[in-house]
Amino acid sequence: MLLGYHVADSALCLFVFFPSMLCYWRGIWDLYGVYLFPDDALLCDWATFGLGCGALLGYFYQPAVAHLLRHVGVVDGRRSWKGCIMYVLATRLVMYVHAVTAMAHWRGVWHLANRYVDAVADRTTGAAVGLVVCYSALVVLRASHTAIFPPFIVINDLRSDVLVPSTRLQTKVHNSLYTNYVLAITYGLRLKPSSKLLYICSESCLQTSSCT
Repeated sequence: MLLGYHVADSALCLFVFFPSMLCYWRGIWDLYGVYLFPDDALLCDWATFGLGCGALLGYFYQPAVAHLLRHVGVVDGRRSWKGCIMYVLATRLVMYVHAVTAMAHWRGVWHLANRYVDAVADRTTGAAVGLVVCYSALVVLRASHTAIFPPFIVINDLRSDVLVPSTRLQTKVHNSLYTNYVLAITYGLRLKPSSKLLYICSESCLQTSSCT
């Protein structure tokens, strides 16, 4: 790759991707404090933590949406322009919802750590212990890459597997009990053509989208 592309990539990460991501996080973080139990900081912290735990559902509903979209707007093996628009809108909505819930988890853990760790240790000691213990856990589990930000984790939205989660144990979400449950319910209901969108959620999420 030409040096110019590397320079452009670095500039995008430095001046666009990373700052935009941080401002987005900051906005979501502050809005939780403003609108979610604003008069009770402790309840807000636990509520955002609990809401953030829902982000784990993304390992199930994101592939389910990918199932959903596999055949939407596809004619003779190719996706129509309307199908492409629907694919783009649906995938972006799913990613946005997941980002909002993931930030709730981040905010909850951060605030609760400040609240309870600071109660038993001074800030420097608490920060040092947390850094050593938690990062050591990431290293031992060979997941330290999780703590790295752009340019190492800039992900193109047009990937065919954009809604397929990446897991430490490389578990195949499409073989999970949840997805099999969706499969059974979907076929059991014998959905009408008008419900085709839900019907497709029972199919494999690893099929490459013809739109991307």
